[in-house]
Amino acid sequence: MSQSLLKGPLISVHEPETPPTTSLWRAAGGFALAHVVLILAGIGFQGGVPLFQEGTEGIQDRYVEGDMARIMAGGMIETLGFVLLIPALVFLARAIGRRTEVGRWAAQTALMAGMGYVAVTMAVGFPAGGARCTARSTDSTWRRPSPSTTSASSGTS
Repeated sequence: MSQSLLKGPLISVHEPETPPTTSLWRAAGGFALAHVVLILAGIGFQGGVPLFQEGTEGIQDRYVEGDMARIMAGGMIETLGFVLLIPALVFLARAIGRRTEVGRWAAQTALMAGMGYVAVTMAVGFPAGGARCTARSTDSTWRRPSPSTTSASSGTS
């Protein structure tokens, strides 16, 4: 009776897959290029990032005193760039890790490391942006005075 349960192979054998088509390579390349272009476009749209030499004054000037809508829009452009990196990572892992078991392990490890990179990058940016939005909307010291209130409070009657 126990012999009838062991008729098939105990280990699964991977069937050789067909190589990826040229159009899949081009699509993955397009996703990877779009990732780089959108990251640079998002940083440029935000007006750049403060340099280390600028210190806390540079950070305050760019992020606290800067245009919040422009900074958030640039962050969303960068986020789209990171989302487009995911299909490129998946394709590369499937296309490269095909021959040996060690190659499959290496490709899957690289895929998980890339997914971790995307997750950590997004996890750091969203809380900071949300905190800035919340603080700016609830704290009156973050709000810039509108032109009508500054002319009215300047004492010109």
